[in-house]
Amino acid sequence: MLVTTDWLQPTHTATTVSMIDGEERIQDGPFAETKETLGGFFVLNVPDLDAAIAWAKKCPAARHGKVEVRATAMGG
Repeated sequence: MLVTTDWLQPTHTATTVSMIDGEERIQDGPFAETKETLGGFFVLNVPDLDAAIAWAKKCPAARHGKVEVRATAMGG
C-alpha cells in the first residue's frame, strides 16, 4: 500500500548529523560520496531545520554513521 511519495531537495541543500566519540557534528552538505548509498529514510513534519536536526540527533544511525537532513520538494 502506497502511503506517500515525494522527491528530496538537491544534495547541496543537505545538512549532515553524526556523533563522533560522543560529540555531535553538524555540517552543511550531503554525507554520501558516489560509492555510498542511502539506506532508508524517515519523513518528519517539523517547523524548521533546527527541529529536524534535533530529531536526527536522536536517530541511532547518527551514533554509528551519518544522518542526512533534507527537505522534500513539496515540504520546502
